[in-house]
Amino acid sequence: MLDRLLKVALASIVRVGSLRVTTATGRTFTLGDGSGKPLALRITTRAAQLGIMLDPELKFGEAYMDGTVIVEQGSI
Repeated sequence: MLDRLLKVALASIVRVGSLRVTTATGRTFTLGDGSGKPLALRITTRAAQLGIMLDPELKFGEAYMDGTVIVEQGSI
């Protein structure tokens, strides 16, 4: 359920480009229209995933800095 909520939340933000997200449970989904260079992110903990959903402006940066969000393809 947490994975589905993350997908819905990100889908409202990511409309252009190609973003592949691997969740803390290992599920993968792709967002955007497929244009441009692809970006792939892996969220490694459930706490990071929940934090990003609740306060993305703060928690995404924190998760990236502490290594619980990993950029697998592309760059930020």
